[in-house]
Amino acid sequence: MDILSNPELMSKISAMASSASPPERREEPRQELPKEAFNPQTPIPNKSNKADLLLAIKPLLKSDKQNKIDAIIKAITVATAVSKLKGGANNV
Repeated sequence: MDILSNPELMSKISAMASSASPPERREEPRQELPKEAFNPQTPIPNKSNKADLLLAIKPLLKSDKQNKIDAIIKAITVATAVSKLKGGANNV
């Protein structure tokens, strides 16, 4: 028996479909992040202003100078890490 060709069954299906309501959507409570989780004003740790300056001028330099800038940035990163390990100020 084909359901689509039976008008009586089709009317029952149509009545059931029209009386059915969509499932309720439950709103789950949102967990608020602590305010200190994201603050765009907070400086990025281990970030050097000197390194930022070098990265900014890097595209303007010849490739051999760009390679030197990469080496300098690595040296700044190492010096900053050593300074922090020794407990010194971040004046690198």
